[in-house]
Amino acid sequence: MKPNHGKTITINKYKMNRQNLYSYIFWCNPFEDLYYAIERDSYLEFFNGSRDKAVFHKAKDFKVLEELICKEDLLNKLNNEENEK
Repeated sequence: MKPNHGKTITINKYKMNRQNLYSYIFWCNPFEDLYYAIERDSYLEFFNGSRDKAVFHKAKDFKVLEELICKEDLLNKLNNEENEK
């Protein structure tokens, strides 16, 4: 299998774009047993205690975060559903 090098590939019905990963800082919190993906523009707020102002996603499995971020259509759909609540 050839390396992807940031190209868009299609898995299931959502496109995978690995370049989206560069927009996030990843952090593992062993005390909560969670992985965090924090947007680079808001990581200072996150780590300075203003998590309500930071944009981040969390999951028990790193692969879940990776898939959500790379499949931007899926992430947009989930964000829209959350905003409608």
